[in-house]
Order: sequence, then C-alpha cells, then structure tokens
Amino acid sequence: MENTEIKTATINDREVIIDARVTDFKIGQKPSSNVDYFGTKMGAKQLFVQFKNGSSYIYSDVDEHKLISIHAADSVGKFFSKEIAGKFSHVKVLERLITIKPEE
Repeated sequence: MENTEIKTATINDREVIIDARVTDFKIGQKPSSNVDYFGTKMGAKQLFVQFKNGSSYIYSDVDEHKLISIHAADSVGKFFSKEIAGKFSHVKVLERLITIKPEE
C-alpha cells in the first residue's frame, strides 16, 4: 500500500509539498539554471533530481560518496551532468516530486 499522506516542509524559506516517494530523502535546493530540487537517501543508495522543466528522476545504486558530494557541490547541475547522468539506473517520474504549497 502506497503512502499518500501529504508532507510539507520549508526549503529556502518556501513552504513545499513533498511527494510520498521522497519524504524520507534529505532534500536540497541550490541556485541552478537547470536543477530545481534534489535529494538523497543514503541507506537505499538513491538520488532524486527534479529539473526546472518539471521532469523528475529517481536514481538507484548511487555510491555514498556521490550522495554526499552532491550536497556540497558548488554547481548541482554540473555535478549531476558529470557524475550521475548516464551512469546509474533510473526511473522517470511523470510529475513533480516537490511543489510549492499554494497560499491559503
């Protein structure tokens, strides 16, 4: 049974809604022309990346060093392109994993 409970958090002073598939990921956001959000799940060796165009991907079997390094990278987009893209199995998610919470 899939967890459908809505989770919210504050990332860089913005309230966001987090998809149940990534609620237990360590989520980050840095200035980037291409990457909107990213997150890591160390024990499962997973990484998710959500691009500004709305496409999202969950990568599997990512080594721990890369999971740590993406949070420290000066440019998440460059790190992703060089160290992740084309190197790990992944699943494309058809919707955003992180969305801005609408104002009430």
